[in-house]
Amino acid sequence: MTDSIIARHTQMNAGALLPASAEELALKYQTLFQEYSRLKAKHTVLKKAVKKERTENASLQGNVKEKEKELRKLQGQLDVLAFHNERLSKRIEAVQELDTKESHFSLLGGTIKKALEKSTQALDAASTDLAKKIEENEELHAELSEINHIYTANVKELYAQITTLEKRIGELQDERALLHSENSNQSSVLVKEKADLEKEIDRLQDELSTKARLVDEYQQDTSKEEQSAADLATITQLKTDLFNQSTTNEQHIKDLEKTIANLNATIQQLSEQQTEVTSARTAKLEQEVAELEATATQLRQETSAASERAETLEKEIADLQQTNTLLQQANDTLAFEKDALIKNNTSLRIETTGVVDQLTKEVQDKKQLLDDMEAKIGRLESQLDEQVSAGRSVSGLLLSPLYLNQQHQLVALRDQVASYEQASTKDSKENGNGSGDDDEEEDDDEPFIYPVPSAQDDTPTTTTLEATGNHATQDDGEALETLIQEREIKLKQYYESQMEQLTEELQMADSKAERFSSMVDTLREKLIKEEDEKKTLNEKIAQLKDQIVKEQELLSTTESSYQKQLDVLTEYTSVLQMQVNKST
Repeated sequence: MTDSIIARHTQMNAGALLPASAEELALKYQTLFQEYSRLKAKHTVLKKAVKKERTENASLQGNVKEKEKELRKLQGQLDVLAFHNERLSKRIEAVQELDTKESHFSLLGGTIKKALEKSTQALDAASTDLAKKIEENEELHAELSEINHIYTANVKELYAQITTLEKRIGELQDERALLHSENSNQSSVLVKEKADLEKEIDRLQDELSTKARLVDEYQQDTSKEEQSAADLATITQLKTDLFNQSTTNEQHIKDLEKTIANLNATIQQLSEQQTEVTSARTAKLEQEVAELEATATQLRQETSAASERAETLEKEIADLQQTNTLLQQANDTLAFEKDALIKNNTSLRIETTGVVDQLTKEVQDKKQLLDDMEAKIGRLESQLDEQVSAGRSVSGLLLSPLYLNQQHQLVALRDQVASYEQASTKDSKENGNGSGDDDEEEDDDEPFIYPVPSAQDDTPTTTTLEATGNHATQDDGEALETLIQEREIKLKQYYESQMEQLTEELQMADSKAERFSSMVDTLREKLIKEEDEKKTLNEKIAQLKDQIVKEQELLSTTESSYQKQLDVLTEYTSVLQMQVNKST
């Protein structure tokens, strides 16, 4: 009896303890499932955010490619403008060299052809160099386009791999959800079986308690009334039956306890494994979430930086377009002015050479005539001096026919000289008035003509000579000296006026040279600015290439991280399948 009571107490205690552990396990499963669902929802949200960031990154990459195309076009335009600027600078240098050389040219201008040939040779060499540079630029642009095509193809392949990996991750997550649902179903089935067994144990314990109570009641009745031996036999038989039944029930209860213990052990193992796996998975998911958040923030920063770069590039492109338009306008104006200057120079050279030739011929003819007349005058004056030195009287000289003839010849010769001088002064005045209108376009190499004073200035001298011809020879010598002095003074005045005109022309030429030098300096400054802008553009292109390399590295790292996640998921699915196989 004592053994049966002890067994019953142990069974009651075991039955009281079992449901508490099942409830705790159910609560643990519920909390774990809630955490898993929360992490899964967070993972889906982060996945959507990553996809959105990737689409934005792809759009920004497209914008960057468009901007690179615009940069290439602008670089081509800059190359063309640089070529035109170099050509114009060489033409300016050639024109300056021609201007410097023209100061040393002869009157006929024979060296102009040589200078033009040299300038044409320099232009041909510059054109050949330019053609080579253009070919090199075309080759470089072709290489850049090939590299960009390769890069776009690689990026597309990587995006395709990422999409396939994302699909695989989704499939594995679906499989994991199915396995989790199967495990939850199995655990629910085990919990139901455990509850059924506990109910059966309670039923058996109730039956035992009722039978023990009946036995006690019957014993009390037998002790009070002292019935017969037949009743005792039946009682003993009932006792044996009850004992046998109790032993069988105890054996059955022991078996049930063993099965319950085994079930508890399996449930504990499964819960421990599930907790370990879930904890590891949650840690990995948290790490992945942190990595995804970091990548998302990094992508946002990169997108903001890329947008800022795109805005700066747009501003720079607009500035470059404005500078290009200004440079084109300046180049057009310079080319027009240069063509006009070259045409004016050629026309002026042709005109000046013709005028110079004519004037030189006239001057030479007049000089010859003047030399002949001066020689005749010298001879006549020498004859007069000889006659005076011979001691002839003044009255005899005045009355002699030889002296009168010589005096008339001198007057006629002086009249001819005066007429020639007057004609020469008229020609010089006409030439001076004609050239006064075109002072700004006059060449610096115009020949200088030595003029002679006019006949009007010498009219008093002729009159004085005629007057002195009627007087003594002494008065004639004094008049000649005064005439020579007056002629020297007038020649000095004329030469001084010509020197003033020449200085004014030199000042005009200096001002023109200063203007050309200032224009050349401005063009050089513009060329230097364009070179600096080219350098900055090349630096920006290098920075963009570095950013592309960094983005490729980021793509490779994300691909490796996704591969690691796939490996972890495959391991987890394999472990779950092994557990399912063991449980079955």
